[in-house]
Amino acid sequence: MRCYLILLACLLGLLVTGRAQQVAIPDYAVVSAPVAADSAHAVGKLFSQRRAGARLLRIPGLIALGVGAAILFNTPQGGTTPVLLGGAMLTSFSVAKSRKWSSAQEHAVQNDYLQGKPLPKRIRRRLRHRHFQP
Repeated sequence: MRCYLILLACLLGLLVTGRAQQVAIPDYAVVSAPVAADSAHAVGKLFSQRRAGARLLRIPGLIALGVGAAILFNTPQGGTTPVLLGGAMLTSFSVAKSRKWSSAQEHAVQNDYLQGKPLPKRIRRRLRHRHFQP
């Protein structure tokens, strides 16, 4: 029992000395300009990723529209409504996503952020650690 108490005291002693060695960072060492530039760069990477996703989504939508239209015009009965509807939905979703993540929106958000306004909530929620990597 006495051995356990001594071991516990040594472990607690190690914890106390470990905390005492933390170095306080002075206020003048915190620089906000690189952080703002990094965040603006991360916003740019987020927007470019989302635009690329919209372009990739547009490809199957346009293919489905083309195949559906070809079948519709080449067969007397048609019957390609689901293919045309699916292609139209994918293409319209892609166009909506492209407008939401356009370069004009990107520049507006970055300019507002660099002027001191906070990032919109929808942008902050989507930023991940990978967007801040160089």
